[in-house]
Amino acid sequence: MRRNVEAAVLCAVLCAVLCAVCASACVPAFQPEDFELDFKQWMAEFGKSYARSEYAQRLAAFADNAYFAQIHNKMQYSWKVGLNEFADLTREVCRSKPSTSGNVTCNRSSVTSTCTPKTLPPASS
Repeated sequence: MRRNVEAAVLCAVLCAVLCAVCASACVPAFQPEDFELDFKQWMAEFGKSYARSEYAQRLAAFADNAYFAQIHNKMQYSWKVGLNEFADLTREVCRSKPSTSGNVTCNRSSVTSTCTPKTLPPASS
């Protein structure tokens, strides 16, 4: 009987630890404000400006895309992800925009996407 109680307690503790780890993994590791300086620099580079009502939404989309690029580029993939003029768009908005030149595609299966050219120049080291 005592052995069953100890096993149940151990199981409960392990479940609690596992739940805590999973919960922390689901929380974004960044806040959009963490990318605000980068966003302002990006806005200047691409000549973007937003109304006050739109700024926070665009910053959030940019931050998500920038965070995705950072994480992806830390992995040992053979290609890198960058931020272009579409980095302020969510996946849904990006996919709804027609490609007039035929050389833009959205690719990323999570909540938002960075639109990237289909043909990328080689990444510099």
